[in-house]
Amino acid sequence: MAITNSDVVASYMKFDAAQPKYRTAELFYEGEIGRTFGSERVQLLMDRMNIGKVEDFNFASIPVDAVCNKLQVTTVSCATYDGKPHEQAQQIISEGWKRNKLKLESFALHQGACEYGDYFVLVWPVFDADSKKPIGFDFVRESPRNMRLFYDEDSNFTKSHAMKWWCEGEGGDKSKLVHYMTLYYRDRIEFWCTEAGQDPKLPQSWVSRREDEPNPYGQVPVFHFRTSMSDKYGRPEHIKAYGPQRFINHVISNFSVTIDFMSYPQRYALMDPKGDDPNVNKQDPFDLNDADDDPEGEGHAPFNADPAAIWKLFGMTGVGQFNPADPSNFIEPLDRAVKSMAQLTETPFHYFDPSGDTPSGESLRTANEPLYVRAERLEMLFESEYQDSLSFALSFFGIEDVAIDVKWKAVRMVSDAEGWTVIAQKVALGVPLRQCLQEAGYEDELVNSWLNQGSDVQQRLGVLKGIADVIESLGASMALGIVDTVQVKKIVADLIGEAVDDEPKD
Repeated sequence: MAITNSDVVASYMKFDAAQPKYRTAELFYEGEIGRTFGSERVQLLMDRMNIGKVEDFNFASIPVDAVCNKLQVTTVSCATYDGKPHEQAQQIISEGWKRNKLKLESFALHQGACEYGDYFVLVWPVFDADSKKPIGFDFVRESPRNMRLFYDEDSNFTKSHAMKWWCEGEGGDKSKLVHYMTLYYRDRIEFWCTEAGQDPKLPQSWVSRREDEPNPYGQVPVFHFRTSMSDKYGRPEHIKAYGPQRFINHVISNFSVTIDFMSYPQRYALMDPKGDDPNVNKQDPFDLNDADDDPEGEGHAPFNADPAAIWKLFGMTGVGQFNPADPSNFIEPLDRAVKSMAQLTETPFHYFDPSGDTPSGESLRTANEPLYVRAERLEMLFESEYQDSLSFALSFFGIEDVAIDVKWKAVRMVSDAEGWTVIAQKVALGVPLRQCLQEAGYEDELVNSWLNQGSDVQQRLGVLKGIADVIESLGASMALGIVDTVQVKKIVADLIGEAVDDEPKD
């Protein structure tokens, strides 16, 4: 059947127009952008010397990885709106989470969204083959390289439809290439493909490949994990790293040439046209292969590098070498480019140079603050999509009016002596202990285990102050080199738990 839906070509055209943006983001993240030179002659020279084969020094992936490593879903809980646990919903979500391996897949989802600015999830029920009743749900992540979600013209939130695209062919032969498309609407799913070798931008190229399927759930089953809500589509988290990365590649390419000239410098010999020249200027005395007319050897240069050796250079007034460029001319701009990338992407510099002096304590938290803000912003954006997609999955089972709470691993967590000393001071000034522990980045479940209902708050204040005193002593031990940071963190974590657990329970 010939095309009857104008969305087919329009969707493909919009999808195709967005691909350069995603391809660029992908290349910068993977470190495969290569390099270009301002002069065509230099470009030809570099190609001849295989400089184009030099691998990228890829720093542009760091802003993506740094923030993604902060995004980790710990638990998903279901409850009624009056706060009571919803056991059936919880069981469905828990089983779906395991079935779709979302502990691992969620990280890939976050990474993809940060790399491209957009990533999608297709949610659809899994049916029992006999009863045709849903027994679970699929939660399938889809790259923007093969899926796109479309919105109404006047809204960044109201979904119009979604498109999944792929193509198949044999051996790269365009005459056999077939484009496939699936369109997802609120009430139906359509299936289209092109004739082999036909241009997908032309309406007459598309035909229906199978009958439409109904969508009885009243929603477009695709959910959009994006890094911004200011537009319909997000921005790659490393987009501001593109400029510095191009400059870095340019510097490294030039520096790689300089290294060759540093190892094997260009040399010169000054000729005297009036000087005695047994070779009659016909042979090059430095040529290792000049055997026919060279009276001083048989296929070997007449010079050696032995101690006290004397080199006789007939017809020459002097020798020398051309000095290569100073390495600092490359290293200093390289360092400046990396620092610029850190500033532009709001990624702490110690993520780019872990070998340097990494800040600690309060200075580390201050340095990391822009990264914390980025991570918390992404958590809010992604959490909304998790809630919508999992609520949609529950609708397959007729479950509605369920509040889904997505818990994340704390972005900020105090685990150093300086931080705990500040917490102790807050408690001494009257800040509730629970609030202090939550602000320190500890999960509610862990805080509740430490602060059981009915316990003596004053007693716990004393425990915390004692911990702070011990940590202060540990800080002095660290300064003397008796213990290191890792050991102190473990001691503190064990100490906090044991101090609370050892208190008498009511």
